Amino acid sequence: MILPEEYIIEKFYTYGYQPKRNKYNKTYQCGCPICREGKSLGIKRRCFYIPKNNNIFCHNCGWSSVPIKWIEKVSGLTYAQILDEANKYDTSKVYDFKDAVIKKEYVAVIVTGKQI
Repeated sequence: MILPEEYIIEKFYTYGYQPKRNKYNKTYQCGCPICREGKSLGIKRRCFYIPKNNNIFCHNCGWSSVPIKWIEKVSGLTYAQILDEANKYDTSKVYDFKDAVIKKEYVAVIVTGKQI
């Protein structure tokens, strides 16, 4: 069974350290949760997920496999539990914030000493 791409991306963001998306070549990268990037955890991101190839690999430790094996290794879930969770995963309620620009607005509140 092939896992839904949205499910894999959610798990990549859940278990990877400081994940980010490269919007130009549509790949994802994070700090590797398997080798923890050695002494450079939080500085470098050498674990990559390439949806086009359905592959996750780390340039630091050399670990490479399909996403279900990566999720199994980093989450501690069994193969059957991952498949069950993926079957229950509802992709219709996934919001695509990958390329969204979030506008932050701050509202200044002046307290005059009166009860509101």
